[in-house]
Amino acid sequence: MAFIRIKNDSSTVLIDDEYVNLCVAEQGVFVLSGTTSVGARFGTISYTSNSPYPPMLALQFPYFHTVVAYTRLDNTHTWHVSAASAAGGRQGTYFIFDVPAARLPGTGLVVMRNAQGEATFDSDGRYMRVDGFFQNQMTDQPGSADLVPGRTYAVAHASAAFFNERRLAPSPPNPGNPSAPGPWFYIDDAEQFGYAISGAQLSWGRFPYHSGQFQLPRPGMGSSVRSSRAAAMVIDVTGY
Repeated sequence: MAFIRIKNDSSTVLIDDEYVNLCVAEQGVFVLSGTTSVGARFGTISYTSNSPYPPMLALQFPYFHTVVAYTRLDNTHTWHVSAASAAGGRQGTYFIFDVPAARLPGTGLVVMRNAQGEATFDSDGRYMRVDGFFQNQMTDQPGSADLVPGRTYAVAHASAAFFNERRLAPSPPNPGNPSAPGPWFYIDDAEQFGYAISGAQLSWGRFPYHSGQFQLPRPGMGSSVRSSRAAAMVIDVTGY
């Protein structure tokens, strides 16, 4: 049972000495690749922390983007970001949220610790403020949602949606007879679902990830891989 618990007027727990509130541990600028051999643009963001808890990344970027992978090697956390081709060479802002003990010395005017002595709240921190949660299907049409004017927002990606299809090219260039000798031409198309933040508006939609043509020895080698659901949290980073 918590020794100290603070709630707002809606009885939502804001501070509890038995759980940890994430706060801004690092803030910076990222730039995605200007040119690639595929349709999307790519970049990585790395962060080092000795905390046993996983940090969370939020991105402020006006182009459709998503986090395609997260890796951890020892104490280094790396997020792999992809975005629409228009984002090539463009600059965005990232916010990494971690537990207070990872970055704060525990010397704020108000500090709360759990039974293990870990700082669960330090008033010197800038804490995560979740404004909303969005889920979309890969098949959803592009859309947008208005947020509170005058505030500043970033997106924390909870899951990524993508679609990759490899299919036979039409005839020609392929022969009309399926028993004809190869090579056979295939078309490879891939799309991802992303979110974008511009001012007080959140937008979502699909963007091309890759498109190309290649050869395989025979027909019947097509494939399809997908992850149908995208999810993101909108984080209020006003004044951060």
